[in-house]
This record gives sequence, C-alpha cells and structure tokens, in this order.
Amino acid sequence: MGSADFFLGWGARATDPIMANFFLNVFITICSAIYLFGAGRLRRTFKDALSFGRVLLPMSIFDNTAWVSYALAMTLVPIAVATALSESYIIVVVSLGLFVNHEKIQTHQKAGLILAIITAITLAAIT
Repeated sequence: MGSADFFLGWGARATDPIMANFFLNVFITICSAIYLFGAGRLRRTFKDALSFGRVLLPMSIFDNTAWVSYALAMTLVPIAVATALSESYIIVVVSLGLFVNHEKIQTHQKAGLILAIITAITLAAIT
C-alpha cells in the first residue's frame, strides 16, 4: 500500500492527479482481469457488474473522487505527510467501535489510540 501511495503521489506531481488515478485504475484493471481470467470468473464478474450497476456506479464515482482528492493532496504537501494522515483512518474506525458498538479495548490499545490521535494532530498542525 505504501508503494502504491508513493507512486500515486509521484505520478500526480509528474502529470496531474486525474491522469495518475487513471493509470492506477488501468493497472489495477489489467491485473484483476488477468487474475479473473485465470480463475475462470471473468464472465461472471461482468454479469455481476451489470446486475449491481445501481450500487457500483455511485460507489465508483465516490471512490475515484476520493483517490483524485488524495492525489491532489499529495501535490500540495509532502507525500509522506499526506500518506501518514490518510492512514490515520484507524482512529475513526476504533472510535466508532468504542462509541457506537460499545466495544472494549485493552489498556495498550487505548494508549495507542491516544498516541495516534496526538500524532495525527501534531502532523497536521506542523504541515
């Protein structure tokens, strides 16, 4: 994931965020098609895509918007900072688990959550 993030940022700086995202999508499509063809599931995947088009289209639009926005962010700040902040999504996930699902976490996990929050805020503030 780190390499993909780096190459997306590098590509966005070399060309533009939309072009970098386009080539990322082409690469993933080719790799996925080769795998699905080898597994004998390419035809079924097309049928499923047609069946679930009402769900897949909005999801694809939002996903591509997010990736282009991420690539744009990496042209504005250092790639390492943008990647570190984007990988802080775990803070949101753990917080939702705590407050919505009332999950229990251990003491060392609480310390890690607090440290991650402090680190993300500090990184955002100094950039």
